[in-house]
Amino acid sequence: MKLALLILFLSTALISTGANPNQSIQELLTKAKQGDIDAQCNLGVMYDNGKGVIEDDKEAAKWYRMAAERGSAEAQCSLGWMYVNGEGVIKDDKEALKWLRKAAEQGLASAQYNLGVMYESGVGVLQDYNKAFLFYTKAAEQGYVGAQNNIGVMYATGKGVQQDYKKAIKWYIKAAEGGYAESQFNLGVMYAHGQGVTKNETEAYKWFHKAAEVGDVDAMWMLGYAYYSGESLPQKFNEAFKWNLKAANAGHLDAMHTIAFSYYTGRGTPKSHVEAFKWYLKAAKAGKTDAMNNTALMYAMGDGVSKNYIEAYAWYTVSIAMGDSTGVQNRNMILKSLDSYQQKQAEEKARNFIRIYLKE
Repeated sequence: MKLALLILFLSTALISTGANPNQSIQELLTKAKQGDIDAQCNLGVMYDNGKGVIEDDKEAAKWYRMAAERGSAEAQCSLGWMYVNGEGVIKDDKEALKWLRKAAEQGLASAQYNLGVMYESGVGVLQDYNKAFLFYTKAAEQGYVGAQNNIGVMYATGKGVQQDYKKAIKWYIKAAEGGYAESQFNLGVMYAHGQGVTKNETEAYKWFHKAAEVGDVDAMWMLGYAYYSGESLPQKFNEAFKWNLKAANAGHLDAMHTIAFSYYTGRGTPKSHVEAFKWYLKAAKAGKTDAMNNTALMYAMGDGVSKNYIEAYAWYTVSIAMGDSTGVQNRNMILKSLDSYQQKQAEEKARNFIRIYLKE
């Protein structure tokens, strides 16, 4: 299940209900120096996000602090965020917790949610699932979809509460109907496995589609795989390519590898071994070992790229070092075809690759 772990605070929009978005920075500064909390908070937002001014974390923290000390829950929450990340201030989990608690005590849902995340993950506090659940509930009851999703995950996994798939479904539906992609994906998973609901692949893929349409990368991959394989959905290579490409562009390694194979075979897209090589190389550089093997093979064959035994040897070697032994025979054959100088070059490049990809 996908847990919403991103800590989200103040939006980039001006938060003051009385603020005029067209007023000049000078007008805001004048009001802020006179003690206007809304102006102080809005200046914090502007400096935090570089809206109308040059982005300046220290200046943002200064204005957030002024508003926070005068009781602005939004500013307290944002100042807490800055302490979590050490932006504009020295990173300090205790200070972060202090300001988030102040905002949460005033009923700010985003602060309650963030406290839930901190307690669940043990960031700045001792890990405490019960407290995480408590704060998520406070935020969820105000309609905060990230908190609703996380309650669903806790019920689905039995983390901090007794496992209850039906309650998980209830909370996922609340967040999913609010447009929350992670919950839409999670609902798809529950329908696909028949957890808390009758197993229903049509319903599962309805939710995967919804999640994919609003940017959930795993849902994009699920659709791409289903259309490519013909499992669960009619086999449509064009649709498979569309969703796999979206997921690949968002960094999904399996999707990158599938896009490379699609270009290589011409399934769902015009055949192009040059494009196939580009995607195999991209996935290889991101750490996918089977893509490393395919990259090595294409270098060795001069397929889609100029033949280069040294590059091929290096990619086979790093793949083997990462636990994939399928390229051992090919690597050994390449080594025999190199002269002593080329062997030294190949070994040096392989060592560099291992330092990069295995962090050695």
